[in-house]
Amino acid sequence: MDLATMDEASLRRLKRGDLQQLARVHGFAANAKSATIIKQLLREKIAQEQRSISVPAPALAPSASESPVPERQHHAPSPSLGPIAASHLLPTPSHASVTSGGLGLVFPPSISQAGDPSASNGRHSPIPDSLPRPAGHDGAQEEHEHEQASNQGVGQSGDDAEYPDAAVFASTQEVVGVVEICRTASFQHHIQSRRLQSILACLEGFTKHTKDGRRSIIQERSMCTRERDFMSYAQDISRDWNRGGPYEEIIEVAKYADGHVEETFSDDAPEPVPEGVVPPTPESPVEFVMLPAHVVHNVDIAALAAESAERKKRRRGQMYDEDVDGDADENWKDLAGSPSVHAVKRRRVSSNEARGGSEGGDGSRQTEVNADRAEKEVPRNVDAEINASSTTESADRPELHLTSTRRALHPTRPVQAIARAAVGSYGGEDGEHVLSSPSELARKISAKVLPKLPRPDVSKVLIVGSGGLSIGQAGEFDYSGSQALKALREEGVDAVLINPNIATWQTSHQLASEVYFLPITADYVAYVLEKERPDGILLTFGGQSALNVGIELDKMGVLERLGVQVLGTPIRTLEVSEDRDLFVQALKEIDIPAATSTAVSTVNDALKAAEAIGYPVILRSAFTLGGLGSGFADNADELRDLSAKSLSLSPQVLIERSMKGWKELEYEVVRDAADNTIICCNMENFDPLGTHTGDSIVVAPSQTLPDDEYHMLRTAALKVIRHLGVIGECNIQYALNPTSREYCVIEVNARLSRSSALASKATGYPLAYTAAKIALGHTLPELPNAVTKTTTACFEPSLDYIVTKIPKWDLAKFSSQVNREVGSAMKSVGEVMAIGRTFEESLQKAIRQVDPRWKGFEAYIQPEDLDTALSKPTDMRLFAIAYAMFNKNYTIDQLHDLTKIDKWFLYKIDNIVQTVHALKAVGSVDKVDYELMKRAKCMGFADSHIADLVSSTEDTIRATRKSMGITPFVKRIDTLAAEFPAHTNYLYTTYNASEHDVDFEEHGTMVLGSGVYRIGSSVEFDWCAVTCARKLREMGKKTVMINYNPETVSTDFDEADRLYFEELGYERVMDIYELEQAQGVIVSVGGQLPQNIALRLKDNGVNVLGTDPDMIDSAEDRHKFSSILDSIGVDQPEWTEVTSLDAAKVFAQKVGYPVLIRPSYVLSGAAMNVVYEEPSLEYNLSAAADVSPLHPVVMTKFIDSAQEIDVDAVAHNGKLIVHAVSEHVENAGVHSGDATLVLPPFSLPEQDLARMKEIAEKVASAFRISGPFNMQIIRKASEVLNEPAVLKVIECNLRASRSFPFVSKVLGTNFIDVATCAIMDQDVPEPIDIMAEKRDYVAIKVSQFSWTRLGGADPFLGVEMASTGEVASFGKDIHEAYWASLLSTTGFKVPRANTGVLLGGDITKPEMKTIAKTLSDLGFKLYCSSATVEQFLNTIPYVSVKRIMFPTRDKRKLREVFDEYDIECVINLAKFRGKDAVDEDYVARRNAVDFGLPLLNNAQCAQLFVEALAKKIPQGGLRGYEEGRIPSEVRSWREFVGYRA
Repeated sequence: MDLATMDEASLRRLKRGDLQQLARVHGFAANAKSATIIKQLLREKIAQEQRSISVPAPALAPSASESPVPERQHHAPSPSLGPIAASHLLPTPSHASVTSGGLGLVFPPSISQAGDPSASNGRHSPIPDSLPRPAGHDGAQEEHEHEQASNQGVGQSGDDAEYPDAAVFASTQEVVGVVEICRTASFQHHIQSRRLQSILACLEGFTKHTKDGRRSIIQERSMCTRERDFMSYAQDISRDWNRGGPYEEIIEVAKYADGHVEETFSDDAPEPVPEGVVPPTPESPVEFVMLPAHVVHNVDIAALAAESAERKKRRRGQMYDEDVDGDADENWKDLAGSPSVHAVKRRRVSSNEARGGSEGGDGSRQTEVNADRAEKEVPRNVDAEINASSTTESADRPELHLTSTRRALHPTRPVQAIARAAVGSYGGEDGEHVLSSPSELARKISAKVLPKLPRPDVSKVLIVGSGGLSIGQAGEFDYSGSQALKALREEGVDAVLINPNIATWQTSHQLASEVYFLPITADYVAYVLEKERPDGILLTFGGQSALNVGIELDKMGVLERLGVQVLGTPIRTLEVSEDRDLFVQALKEIDIPAATSTAVSTVNDALKAAEAIGYPVILRSAFTLGGLGSGFADNADELRDLSAKSLSLSPQVLIERSMKGWKELEYEVVRDAADNTIICCNMENFDPLGTHTGDSIVVAPSQTLPDDEYHMLRTAALKVIRHLGVIGECNIQYALNPTSREYCVIEVNARLSRSSALASKATGYPLAYTAAKIALGHTLPELPNAVTKTTTACFEPSLDYIVTKIPKWDLAKFSSQVNREVGSAMKSVGEVMAIGRTFEESLQKAIRQVDPRWKGFEAYIQPEDLDTALSKPTDMRLFAIAYAMFNKNYTIDQLHDLTKIDKWFLYKIDNIVQTVHALKAVGSVDKVDYELMKRAKCMGFADSHIADLVSSTEDTIRATRKSMGITPFVKRIDTLAAEFPAHTNYLYTTYNASEHDVDFEEHGTMVLGSGVYRIGSSVEFDWCAVTCARKLREMGKKTVMINYNPETVSTDFDEADRLYFEELGYERVMDIYELEQAQGVIVSVGGQLPQNIALRLKDNGVNVLGTDPDMIDSAEDRHKFSSILDSIGVDQPEWTEVTSLDAAKVFAQKVGYPVLIRPSYVLSGAAMNVVYEEPSLEYNLSAAADVSPLHPVVMTKFIDSAQEIDVDAVAHNGKLIVHAVSEHVENAGVHSGDATLVLPPFSLPEQDLARMKEIAEKVASAFRISGPFNMQIIRKASEVLNEPAVLKVIECNLRASRSFPFVSKVLGTNFIDVATCAIMDQDVPEPIDIMAEKRDYVAIKVSQFSWTRLGGADPFLGVEMASTGEVASFGKDIHEAYWASLLSTTGFKVPRANTGVLLGGDITKPEMKTIAKTLSDLGFKLYCSSATVEQFLNTIPYVSVKRIMFPTRDKRKLREVFDEYDIECVINLAKFRGKDAVDEDYVARRNAVDFGLPLLNNAQCAQLFVEALAKKIPQGGLRGYEEGRIPSEVRSWREFVGYRA
């Protein structure tokens, strides 16, 4: 056809395919008039075709009406053709195929290797997508052209945007694929799709049949931006094609397909079925499925195409709307079983939205999700009202900063939520690699074509846990380890777990076959390997502790000698990712930029490196977690101090160029052994680089990245992870210059991390579970998508919501010497995760989750030096921003200059500020109209917050908004942005919606979780909540879990029938209760938060299950509680309610000092203090009043030198069912959460145990308890001979306590199971006294502290809790158990023989003498800094103590002193906290933790330690691992308890 000779009439007679061929061949250059006509005709034909289509054709490419803007944006990191796609970029040696996303379009090996010389040897290609290139094609030139095209917005504006080659070329996301299709009878009939035909017709060199009777389909390649490149490329492939190749398998598959297919791709009505083609039977319908990456060249796409027959029949007669651009919408409900990537409709955004952000924000380069997936049937006026309230402003209201509105998406249809395992039943025989698909046809084909990777031959695997929760290594590893154990159990593999964290769910026999509560050290793991002889070991599920142990075991040769295979990421990769020098070298090999850096191991080398790089620099420690020992240095003095401290914690540090102020981003990457690699989630830090990501507010997905920057970093991530050889899950962190495209890699964590837990919960993608399956030899295509249940795990999640994470700090609990600034070393103890449809909504939700006292974005602090508070981030900087905006009228530009926070975030925050002003302006609730109320709720305002702003009450606001019809909608996490039906029970509420995603027909039982991990409420309460939910399901009850902590097992999607990732405040709990019409609410297993709202819930008609909330209130209110104890004759210390300072002084003089001050309704002893003298009385009283202002402060007589005992119990209708008595090692005065607990008790006489049981029975009866409760009892031996000891109850909590997991596991009886039966009044067991049973073992729980992280904090124990976690170990006696427990605390190193010990503290403590004598007898050298201590200890016979020079102000000199005298342990028994920063005892304690030395700061514990040391040294306790020697404490939990508890 000659364009020059054709008139308009001739052109009109042509078919669409011919028109497109003309467009390709002539490029519209020859005849401008004809070009215009062709464009117009193509538009008309496409529109005409689409109007005639009742069911959309599976699209291999976007329609011509679409703009060729890259469709995948920052918030939807998935391929343009759909989310079910793996990025498979590199050929492998055994199977050099290049695939197209998840399409299953693959080159034959002959083709891919012909064009790419690197394919044959498996080397990485220099261009990201590693495609076979046409002859003479220059890769560098191509990359340059692509970058130019990206920068210039090729094809995104002007005529190019309308150019009809969008039908073939518009998708610029994925790689070229070639599919060979046999010319069988069925194929000739079935492949009649207009789009397929037009593609075939368009490409020169592919219009003729090849000698084997095959025709080729070429899909566009992602990086190809110009037509001539593509055509020469296609012709080059054509030449290779005609050379022939091994096609026997294709013919075999085609023969199979010939007998099983009947459908057509055609948009027209189906033609008669040719003879010989057998249609499928109704009993065995076939589904049209997507074949993912790594399905090789012998796939017959005809067989797969034909599988849509049954669906098309089912769909006939159904109505489909048309989108505004002419594309017909799919019915997602019917596509549940048809995860075809061809049929996926992607969200499209305008070029304006792709490049720009908000109307008001000049720095706002990106969009957010702020529109609901609107239902077709929603009345237009409702939509208009919603629109008006959220996107328009009245003339007198400040303008809001809006993001471009997204196209409405189809809602996910309600599906009955049933919790189930992540893996479906679509699998092959053992060892067979089969696509996870409900289609038998797809499974049979995939069994032939998926790569035959050998699976590890393992029947028993050891998982190394993470130990006690500490700052930087917290509950996320309980979650990831639990998922890994689930995966092993499904595979029939025996799992052996070593983890001393007794409070976690993973250390339960429901998951692991054997559990060892032992230290996570190379020696003890080697002992367990020696004893258990597993086939494999998993090192990536236990944080940094497990990683370091694995590397050490490899160096020791233990793994090789015992034949233990490292599953998943290999050891060498772990070493490279952890060793900073090796890591930087590895990045250089693939031309990925890293910060200018030098690895050093001495202070002098650090100073030299910094001089070469130039200040400011950042110092990073190798082999540490959470940035431990890291920091910024602006000069040599700062670096000298920092490097001295860091090198005491790590053998190597890296000195890097500082990039403070750059953006920090993270990508979570999953890669399998077949090289399928996906990006699960990308996250952006709200705070710029300089704040550790664990201490930063994090938003997922990223909001301020343009698409080209997103893909630049994505490509780099895939390249790095492949080069390092990670197998499983990892994360990569970037620094990105906000003013250019310059970036560099900060680090790669080749393991599950804190970010992995967040990404997993943010996307619904079970990362840890998937990583464990990959480690066992599965590939991503074989694993099912846990959300859809029908597609594969080989997809990249696409979100239609925004997740905001805010850290939880507890710095205020520590002495004023703690530095509140946050930097490169992590300080937060937990984190919250909020889900919303706008950033404003999720941010305000997250603020309330962090602290229930906060109602939203308000100025909770008023810093005197505001500019410093803004420029130097602290734990309260967000509220300093609020103060600047609300009170000081700072502009966005001013805030950006001071904070370096992206203006997009600041404009969004300003929307909240303007709404606050609008609410204050109306003045009263009567004047709040529908529009303003809706706007406030859409921006995440709580009822209580609105009430404060309009001078009303929360209940009034709730009633008002409900009368307006403003209530939250329940949406489902689906990760596919509604493109496939979600079958998950993972829910959240939002006001930015128009319908619910679920039906409310289950009427389940609600379990309130524990919320954010913080000091006083940690993983132990999550264990209680999970156990309760599981027991309810065992009892046949539907369960509804509410929690918002991404680190927990309770927020795993398969632990409850419905999981609400929501706040635990009164408003949200009531919303969910009313929507679900729940049978009741359990408030006694989630710690203090649910207890605080229990009474209010009851007063508002909620059925609170278990103990009556009125009784809960009586126990929490100190006045009521004490009155009830008096009435039942249970003794308690003298007490009074304090209303004034004078009254407090009178009471203290009456009972005598010391006295204890304690507020009501608090957890972890917040603001509790022992007062020894009158001058400190006033300060402590005011602190207690501040922390619990609505309740009275109580003063009690403090009993010095008394024992403290914990009683955990369960009662039913006031009758005691089961109880446990644990004894504290420390005397009273140390908070029970920090105390060392021993079970069974080691020193309590039988008569005292009987009296304690009697007290428990009285208390259970008086408070009519049904469920768990906990008491603390003081025991003081009588001074009169033969008189019983004094027992006084000091506290009672009518809920589960933090020691419930400990007593349950030690005694082999699950207290929460019993409590759940009591709460539900179902299957309640008969009362039993398990304390009467004699046991031949002892277990000890030791607290895990994070002093090292909290610079300046005084490591001193008192009545307010300071520990962040706990560990426990078993032993045949108290000394063996304590030895193992103490060594299980993170970072505890036993001093070597004959080294120095620094002694100090209160010489009046009787333990001081015995400690010094025992250590001296064991050969340790004793030192002290105080003349008083020296004089006292030298009076002890045969004890010699040397006083040393002790610099209290110069840390470097002190370090030199410690090194000079070889001091490896510090024992400091001071009576009080340090008075100031130069107090000798404080300096000794503080520097012990700073230098990584063991610190013992309690007399009773120090005494127990030296006794244990004396026993263990003769047994080789100070020697390392020796082959064949297994210490007596190395026994499993089952071996100690006697059965699988």
